[in-house]
Amino acid sequence: MGEEKRKTICLYGLGQLALILEQPTGVWFYNRSAGYRRYHSEQEGILAIVGYDTEDLRVALAQYTLDMCELTEENADYIDSLFEKYFKENYSAQILKVNREKLKKSQEAWIYVTVDTKYEPREYEWPPFSGFNCEYGVVTWANSD
Repeated sequence: MGEEKRKTICLYGLGQLALILEQPTGVWFYNRSAGYRRYHSEQEGILAIVGYDTEDLRVALAQYTLDMCELTEENADYIDSLFEKYFKENYSAQILKVNREKLKKSQEAWIYVTVDTKYEPREYEWPPFSGFNCEYGVVTWANSD
């Protein structure tokens, strides 16, 4: 028997914010990133929707990172402030932060993040994901190209 073909899922045209939780699943998600440079970025993992009513956050991220092919500390601070505003308005904790170790690999439509695995939702909260033992992920959306 031949070698098993790699399992991939294309995220071009993604209509909302999504999070790829880094996990060894055998499934790779890919998207274009970095604006008109059209990089091909990919990550193995589990796809989760970031949350509900994320359009304002998606637009803010898309406008701010337009055509960026890497992030600086200053960029990461600003993006973290966007995450903080969204998560504190909708959840009891800031679940995602920009992964400072991967600033050079983060770009428009593809931002490496750390995931708060200790987040305990309140009784009335419906978290975008729970029960996964992972500390890293990628926030992604449709590239501007």
